[in-house]
Amino acid sequence: MNTYLPMCWSGRTVLFLSVVCVIFFSTYKLTESPPTWMDEGIIIQVAHNLAAHGKYGLQTAPGVFVSPAAVSTGFPVILPVAASFVFLGENLLAARLVMVLFIFALFTLAYLYMRAYGDRVAVWSVALLATFAPIYGQGKNVLGEVPGLFFLLSFLFCLREIESGHRDKWLFVLCGFAGGITMATKPIFLLLLPALCITAFFFRGSVQFSRSQYLLFSISLIMPVIIWILSHLAGTPIASILAFYGNPSSVDMLSVVPQNLKRFFTELQPSYAALLCVVCFVSIAFRWRTEKKVSAVECFAYIFSFLILLAYIRTMGIYRHFFTAEFILLMYLPYALETIRIPRFHRVIIWIAPFIVVLQIYQTLAHSWLVVNLESKRVAVLSEITKKELTGEPVYLIQVPEVEIFLHHSNYFQTPIWLPRYIWTDDSEIGVAVKKSQSVILHSDFYYDQRLIFNDFTIIKEEAGYTVLRRY
Repeated sequence: MNTYLPMCWSGRTVLFLSVVCVIFFSTYKLTESPPTWMDEGIIIQVAHNLAAHGKYGLQTAPGVFVSPAAVSTGFPVILPVAASFVFLGENLLAARLVMVLFIFALFTLAYLYMRAYGDRVAVWSVALLATFAPIYGQGKNVLGEVPGLFFLLSFLFCLREIESGHRDKWLFVLCGFAGGITMATKPIFLLLLPALCITAFFFRGSVQFSRSQYLLFSISLIMPVIIWILSHLAGTPIASILAFYGNPSSVDMLSVVPQNLKRFFTELQPSYAALLCVVCFVSIAFRWRTEKKVSAVECFAYIFSFLILLAYIRTMGIYRHFFTAEFILLMYLPYALETIRIPRFHRVIIWIAPFIVVLQIYQTLAHSWLVVNLESKRVAVLSEITKKELTGEPVYLIQVPEVEIFLHHSNYFQTPIWLPRYIWTDDSEIGVAVKKSQSVILHSDFYYDQRLIFNDFTIIKEEAGYTVLRRY
């Protein structure tokens, strides 16, 4: 089957160029591009508090910590970052080096995983992924998507070994553990469970396991999730947890669902994701029609991706929310194209993957978030602010959790409310805290929108979108 893939270059050349792309885009201007921001700052804070104080939580005042339940990334990411802080120092570079390792591991595993479909399929899969800018735009930041994808691929690897006939007990334990770690990484990966159930229903007659094998798998699957619940959600009311993870952005579902559905037809990135999904399901339809064997693991990957796209429609519409689906579908695309046999058009179809690689290279170099932020000086500015203007004095962080790692001290206060600025009033939680503060740092646009509650402060520094205030 793999003889149909185009060979305008040798496979080794394509693979070598792909590796060069991965290394370059993963490491170039590591701390500045993409710039650090709120979500990354929240996750880094939990890891930093664990490394510096032995507390798994968010600091609201010196020595006071609260549950990290509002942080959507779990211990599979936080623990490695905390370890990096211990051994490499407490700074942004140490945190992002962990993410670089996750990116390298993800690409290595993707190549090894796709080799089962042929060397050339694997090469073009890696080429498509290596030129896909969101991997670096989302992966260099300390976020849960790329680590979660690495653990998910590990789960798929084990699942495929089981499907191929291996029945060793350790394999069921390893498979379940990989699935559990995946779900503990980020709540969006909890969709692994319904995807697994749907796949098991469709393949219930072809894949059979013993009760002991089911038990080993289930126990191994649930253990990391229990650890995540105990470490991440302990003490938080169940109703609050369900409300937050069901609607983390507090959006009006009736308005955002139609808007996000429309995006799949009117905006490039959602349309691209939807088209990848259609191609992959069409490839399965072709094989079923011709009575060719379809892998349960491949179906699971497509169903999981489809559920990710469904989950996206109830969000604020940020493209990052379906990035994991795009990665999986893009990885499978060369194999899907190989299996779509349309008379007279097959030779055209198999050139789609190289054509997409060229388009993605252009997009990455001309319009991606990485390129847009190549001149970012956020890290340099925050380092200067914390060294010159905020040298150990008590400071109140208002919705700028990313600043904490630059302070190099714990003499700070913050209100862990990551909501839009319309909540800012004199009698709101943030407004009351401002009245008790001597120094404040916040985003400049937020300051000018809400400056009435800062009448007693003067601006001492304003740069790179941040404003530092001190009371008269």
